[in-house]
Amino acid sequence: MIDKEGLTEYYSSFDINWFLTNEEGFIVCFASSGGMIPKLVLKYYDDLEVIERYLFSLPSVSKTIFNPFFEEIYLGQSKKVIENIKRESSFWSNRGLVFFDKSLVNYPDNSDYHLLSYPENPILFYSLPIDIQRRLNKIRVSYSFGQNLTVDLSKIMDM
Repeated sequence: MIDKEGLTEYYSSFDINWFLTNEEGFIVCFASSGGMIPKLVLKYYDDLEVIERYLFSLPSVSKTIFNPFFEEIYLGQSKKVIENIKRESSFWSNRGLVFFDKSLVNYPDNSDYHLLSYPENPILFYSLPIDIQRRLNKIRVSYSFGQNLTVDLSKIMDM
């Protein structure tokens, strides 16, 4: 895992996954793609490795539903790049997580994330082990992702 100091200083050089939960109990994975990491996530960065390791170890429990505009989001990207992004997106949604990514890689001032996929059967916050709940609860937002295909994180979190 990248050390917190290096990530804070050189965030545009890294693509990390980070997670949050909301009041509805959904677990959301964001791929940073060299973009800014919210201050709240950096504050609890030490918890991120434990959260990711746990979520990564979950079995596939759900069918993935892809954003119908998935390929349009990555217009101009090679087929191989799109397949790789789809594979990562599917990996997380198969485990019950909603997955967002940036289409503008290494644009630190852009805080727009696009919904790429979501699970047919999501896992919810309250079904997770207490230790993971405690860690994720630190990165909770009062925002309903609902049917939003694009989220400007600067509107819901301090960047």
